[in-house]
Amino acid sequence: MPKVGRDDSKVIFDPKGNLVSSEQFREPSLWGDRLKNATEYYETWASKFQVEDLENAYYGFQWDQSNLPDNYKAYVNNLFFIAIDTKMPALMFQNPIFTVKPLPLHAEFDPATAATNAKLKEDTLNYFVVNDRIQLTQTIELAILDAFFRFGVIEVGYSADWVDNPRGQKPHLAADDKLQKQHTGETLSRPKRLPQAERVYTKYIPSKNFRVGGLDTQNLEECSWYGYWEYVRIEDVLSNKKFDIDKISLGASVSRSTDFMASTRTLQDEEEILERQGDLIRWWKIWDLRSKKRIIYLEESNKIIRETSFKRIPHHILKFRHRLRGFYPLPLTYSWISPQTEANEVREAGRAHRRRFQRKYILASGAFDEPGELEKLQNGGDGTIVQSSNRMLGRLLLLCRMRTWGTAYASSTS
Repeated sequence: MPKVGRDDSKVIFDPKGNLVSSEQFREPSLWGDRLKNATEYYETWASKFQVEDLENAYYGFQWDQSNLPDNYKAYVNNLFFIAIDTKMPALMFQNPIFTVKPLPLHAEFDPATAATNAKLKEDTLNYFVVNDRIQLTQTIELAILDAFFRFGVIEVGYSADWVDNPRGQKPHLAADDKLQKQHTGETLSRPKRLPQAERVYTKYIPSKNFRVGGLDTQNLEECSWYGYWEYVRIEDVLSNKKFDIDKISLGASVSRSTDFMASTRTLQDEEEILERQGDLIRWWKIWDLRSKKRIIYLEESNKIIRETSFKRIPHHILKFRHRLRGFYPLPLTYSWISPQTEANEVREAGRAHRRRFQRKYILASGAFDEPGELEKLQNGGDGTIVQSSNRMLGRLLLLCRMRTWGTAYASSTS
């Protein structure tokens, strides 16, 4: 009887019977569709909560310039910056010190060995925390700032330069010239490659580049997959021997980069500059949490250039407020928009009122007997006493009276 539907010979299951992956699930075109849908999902959330406006408000761009006269700078009382700058010191630490203690989990717990291992891990962790090359404090600060408008993302990983070992595959010899044995009884051989320039790094990932797809929840590890995009130099892609770059064309991106541009005044957006110029290309780094595969995907060429396995994800997410549905959070500053807009509009209206209304008077002749008294009225300060004749009553008329805006502004910002 012929098979109907899916060809189970190409399907891979884990020991629990769950579908892990198949050849059709690793097609590049499938990831192109997934990324497109994930981007639409993100943009819907970003538009609903006005995340771009929230970030611009922090920078002080709080007015729609299209509704203002040319070269006019409206009044901005940046409450966003003041509030965030006040909260930041309480949300982060300057060079924190960590303490690692062993926990007795089994009956064969060895306190002496466990304490030694814990001390070694503690010293290693504190070394990485205070190491200026890792820049942990700066990375955390950027992620916290991003979380006020969207969410914070930090990548923690290990990197090294691997070189061929000239003694690779040769067995290790013990002090008595006998082959060293592992606990399994197998001969212990030297590795084929050795690491050089090993380093632990922390990396801030802009949340506007971050996407989740499939079944998403508040917890990143329970989503189907996630990834982010970034720009890399084409020469770095072509020089990496681990990348599968056969039969791909990078010509569409080749022109000149911003390093060689004479002027960037006509290009307003930084991302637009990167997309228009040439020795840079955008790729996606994707973590498929179902198949435990890490994928590097070139969207322009619709090509997967590298696929590796992973055991744990290297990303940590900071969200101040979860929503009841979905991965993307409720931005903390979303509720600040209306008070900020009201404060700016009241201050701008007060400034416009002061500019428009200046007190003018109409004076009937013969109101003052002495000419100097009129000059005191014109130039005198608060509390000036002016001497006039009895005929002045009713001869000095105020044309307009200016309203005071201080009370209105105080009530709007309290």
